[in-house]
Amino acid sequence: MQNFSQIYVLSSDEPFLKNDFSSKLTSRVKENFKDRPEALDVRIYTASDFGTSQSPKLASLENELIDPGFFIEFKIIKIYLKDLDALSVAIFNSIAKINPKNVLLIIDLPRINSSYVKVEAKDINAKKQSSKITLETKKKNAIAYLKFINANINVLYPPDEKELPQFIINRAKSYNLSLDNNAIDLLVSLCEGNLSLIDQTLNIMTVTLKTNFITEDIIENYFSKDSRYTIYDFTSSILNLNSARALNILNSLCNDHGSQKGNVIYSLIRELEKTFNCIKEIQNKKLFHMQARDKIAFFASYQIMHPKSQESVLNAAKNMPLNFFMHVTYQIAKASAQYSNFKVDEAYLTLQNIAIMMTNINSIVNLREL
Repeated sequence: MQNFSQIYVLSSDEPFLKNDFSSKLTSRVKENFKDRPEALDVRIYTASDFGTSQSPKLASLENELIDPGFFIEFKIIKIYLKDLDALSVAIFNSIAKINPKNVLLIIDLPRINSSYVKVEAKDINAKKQSSKITLETKKKNAIAYLKFINANINVLYPPDEKELPQFIINRAKSYNLSLDNNAIDLLVSLCEGNLSLIDQTLNIMTVTLKTNFITEDIIENYFSKDSRYTIYDFTSSILNLNSARALNILNSLCNDHGSQKGNVIYSLIRELEKTFNCIKEIQNKKLFHMQARDKIAFFASYQIMHPKSQESVLNAAKNMPLNFFMHVTYQIAKASAQYSNFKVDEAYLTLQNIAIMMTNINSIVNLREL
């Protein structure tokens, strides 16, 4: 990958589309480094990391783009911005001037006007721009400068009502599933255009069902009150200190699905790891009072989309005692190591222990308000 670089601007008001696009890009890079992960570095920035547009703090990003670091051969850098504004212009211009090498750079933006995509590429070093130009012109120039260094500008639109059935068919194929027409119609009706919920449903069915053909009855059963448990429900119960519910969900997901138990255990561990890494970053950066746009961008980086899930994570970050947090993360790491060594039953027992721990947290602190 010497002197190789890719820059993508992903613009949409639909977080799922940006996350899905981004995941495909990063997965390809990570696959190339699967035998030497220490040579790959991953960095995430949000708008709050750069200060204000009047005095943007770009030194950290610029250093990452210029300096590969010891033993690092390639970097993945993701930047979550809240708008195409003056701060974004400063960031884009800095990237264009550096023209980074050996980097996959993904910039996440809300939906921008398609007119920005049509601008012609322009060399930022070709001619000094007047300081009197309007912000609108500066925005278009910033996009043009990125295009000059071969950046890909993508505006992603969610499927409309007529396109949604085909979206479901395509997502199902990616999970090696197929649905009959009645099942597709019911899923369209139940999910009401929520792409993340559609994908979550298909993902869970992959690891919990013994069939690859999904019928209307299966969809209806999945969405019934008593059976609709997901890996996200388990994590939510942990954060909300509902030990009995967490144990019930764990038992339902794992013990009822025979040969798929290992896949379920793996998904539960990954979801817990992601959530507690998110909590750790909130605590370290003191991100307890994010503005709405920053909050959306931050949680999108962890693929935590539902507002209630976001509030649960924020409350846990505020109130969970450090010693308890460290103990839970230790148990998650233990379960991960057990799974990696093919000790699925032991990993299951460790997840049980994490759920049971929730009943004892009140001896440390009262977190019932979560």
